[in-house]
Amino acid sequence: MNYQTKTVQLPKHLSTNQDFKFLEAVLFEVPRLPFAIVHYAVQGASEEMGLRLDLDKQVFLDHFDDADNEALASAAAPEIVGFLGSAGQAAPSLSANA
Repeated sequence: MNYQTKTVQLPKHLSTNQDFKFLEAVLFEVPRLPFAIVHYAVQGASEEMGLRLDLDKQVFLDHFDDADNEALASAAAPEIVGFLGSAGQAAPSLSANA
């Protein structure tokens, strides 16, 4: 199956730690899926694989071994979903609830 995606740059205020930054979210437009892939950088180096974000539950499906990074990602997940929803970028069910 072919997917059509859209990449949305994430605002800098979502990254509260200088060593851990959220860069962009890739949304699935066709077919519309309630998930996004969030790309991030650790200590200035972009990670090749992004984190899967459940837009309905507002949680990351992937986790870190590092407790500090895990806490940052968990806290940021609802904020990222809120940003995507307020920008009209998230799944229709999410935008309707925002």
